[in-house]
Amino acid sequence: MQNLIHKLLDHRIELMRHDAHLRREVDRRLSKGLKHALGLILAGYVENMSRRAMRKLVNEIDRAITAAYIEAHTTTETAMTALLAAEIPMLHSIYLKNGIELGMPKLADLAHELPLINGAGLDDWWTKQSRDTVFKFQRTVRQGMADGLLHRQISKILADEIKLARRHADTLVITATAGVSSRASEILRDNNRDILQGEQHLSTLDSRTSDICRARDNLLWDMDKKPVGHDIPYQRPPLHPRCRSVMLLVTRHRKAMMEHGTRASADGLVPAKTTYEDWLKSKSVAEQDDILGKGKAALWRDGKITMRDMLDQTGRPLTLEELKARY
Repeated sequence: MQNLIHKLLDHRIELMRHDAHLRREVDRRLSKGLKHALGLILAGYVENMSRRAMRKLVNEIDRAITAAYIEAHTTTETAMTALLAAEIPMLHSIYLKNGIELGMPKLADLAHELPLINGAGLDDWWTKQSRDTVFKFQRTVRQGMADGLLHRQISKILADEIKLARRHADTLVITATAGVSSRASEILRDNNRDILQGEQHLSTLDSRTSDICRARDNLLWDMDKKPVGHDIPYQRPPLHPRCRSVMLLVTRHRKAMMEHGTRASADGLVPAKTTYEDWLKSKSVAEQDDILGKGKAALWRDGKITMRDMLDQTGRPLTLEELKARY
């Protein structure tokens, strides 16, 4: 039987590969709209432009960029709704193949169950990105006019803004995908409260794992979201952009799994009970410095702080200066 922990983390990575197609589709639509806005600017941008002409141009920029982001939002929301309906049975199958029988919710009731992403809906995030991009384009045009910039100078600045907008959109799609997977797990949890004991945070054991997810790795919360054996507050992944962590639904099988199972790491399979801190202890000093930063790594090696100490009571990562002040 393939280890459940290993399979859940593997599935999370598979989802990141799966969303590559969606990211290409979103990028194609967004890039087309942003390049159209750039074309409008280059065609309409002239020296000593009148205020009336400037207002007309910035309004055209607004319409072109807003339309592009509406397309990106529609494409993403349609894909995320379909993914949620598919993800619940996929997660159910993973648990079932590892000997854990969970009840399945009625998928027809979940058409509008898309999760919040860091406290905001998908439409809110696309609207924010749209407004930010409109503002940057319009600001560049107005400032360029005031500074007497040439077409090629304006074009270069806006080409960089387009690259940045595309990266932000890419991150949003990746994070939304993680949020949908987490929401699917949450739905399964709520549908099986009678047989579950809680949830366990599982982080990826490699050098790219964030401060937040390092400290949370292997921690448990009960079904009322209360910490078990620690004081870090409950939060569901994704905890940050491009988060790869997952929540394991904990049943009576947990003890045997943790004693005899394995989980994946950057160095191959390790015992399931291995925490991120355990894994990091096996690395060289140079690798530890590279992952944590020299200052935090030194405090950690000296036994002055643990991974959990690197977060405050709300789960926010502490800076090196804040850690030094405390310890």
